[in-house]
Amino acid sequence: MESVNRITRRLMLVVLMLVVSGMMFLSSPAIAATITTVNRDNFEAEVLKSDKPVVVILADDTGSLNNELVSKAEKSFGDKYKIVVGEIRENVQAYSRAIVPLIYPAPPAAVIFKNGNVPTPGFAFNINDPTGSFEGIKKRFEDSQA
Repeated sequence: MESVNRITRRLMLVVLMLVVSGMMFLSSPAIAATITTVNRDNFEAEVLKSDKPVVVILADDTGSLNNELVSKAEKSFGDKYKIVVGEIRENVQAYSRAIVPLIYPAPPAAVIFKNGNVPTPGFAFNINDPTGSFEGIKKRFEDSQA
């Protein structure tokens, strides 16, 4: 009987550990973030025809546009904005609205589109600490809409 109790307790601990582990993954913003990647084929549908303002985040390669960066953008912009990412070479037209002229090596940049237009200039940002830049462009964009 003692061994049955011990096995039952161990099974309960395993189940509890699985439940807690699963909850950690579900609540993590890095895991919860969804990344929409834009390119020549879907730019019009994802950005120009969107009902929400769209924050387009561009870098030399999408490898640097990870879940953590998107989570920081989602925290800064909230659910009133759609966040998309893409490679600069696939979205040169959008990038040129953020950074003029196009320079090499190209820094990561973001620009906000609304109804297919860019009401305020985009910006380059530090990919390791983008929050201040995200907050700045959001304020500039919202001030232009007032």
